Amino acid sequence: MTVVKMTNVNQILRCEHTADKYGARPTVEDTALASSSIHDNGYVSLLATYGSDQMIVDAARVSFGKGTTSTRSTVALIRYLMRHKHTSPFEQAEVTFYIKAPIFVVRQIIRHRTANVNEYSARYSELSDEFYLPNRTHLHTQSIGNKQGRGAKIDESATDAVQMEFVQAQQNAFDTYQRLLTGHSVARELARVVTSVGTYTELYWKCDLHNFMHFLKLRMDDHAQQEVRDYATLMYECAKPHFPQAFQAWSDYVQHSYTLSAGERKMLHDILQTHVGTNQSWPVNTYGLSDREYTDFKFFLDQLLSK
Repeated sequence: MTVVKMTNVNQILRCEHTADKYGARPTVEDTALASSSIHDNGYVSLLATYGSDQMIVDAARVSFGKGTTSTRSTVALIRYLMRHKHTSPFEQAEVTFYIKAPIFVVRQIIRHRTANVNEYSARYSELSDEFYLPNRTHLHTQSIGNKQGRGAKIDESATDAVQMEFVQAQQNAFDTYQRLLTGHSVARELARVVTSVGTYTELYWKCDLHNFMHFLKLRMDDHAQQEVRDYATLMYECAKPHFPQAFQAWSDYVQHSYTLSAGERKMLHDILQTHVGTNQSWPVNTYGLSDREYTDFKFFLDQLLSK
């Protein structure tokens, strides 16, 4: 087993897979393909993967047959598929996670309806007294320009008091929940109504690779809530070594790429016309682009200038 150090998240423990060794709650060492604690009481475990980079290209190549003039290497074909948004081969691979997270984080994960989910049931079982306490560095005011985002950091002198408000409110909610259960014999499915969305829940989350990457694109973005970004980043780091070529292509063509709108193309046209002119000789390819990418991008720029 090796330990991989990460930035802003806990260490990821990686180990070989042994079928069915992890049990329902894989939160101890050497229990899954990759696992790590996160925040105060959270956890992420990559339980299993299905497929590989090779399976992705094999799925794509099943469409090749008589009349095919050329075939690409595994790396080249994966990059071609990702670049041109041929997504179905990536749906042949899958990842399965165990996630322990606050309810408000899980709700943002559940929004991705392409995944298969089984979650802890507060009808069958009692909720734990574990709830999320925002780190001092995560305490911000409401953003003025972004209705769903955070603004400036809360004054350092107020952070202790703010954290205590979180603790007291959630502890009071849990105490009420316990009184309803034990003092009044209220059914668990009703008593849970008073609990906080900061309460931790658990789930199994299985998703094909294409839709997992779509989840990562949205939830690792700077506009996503910090807490769900932390979970998405950890899930990504756990899964990346199992599909290295696919994730490298995703990083190049999706995560760190930008799609131009019609207006943005026009703006770029005006910039090129002003600062470059129509007789520009484009620089040689020192950017890691394939010959096809380089040729296509030069053609795109030439087309812009010719309009």
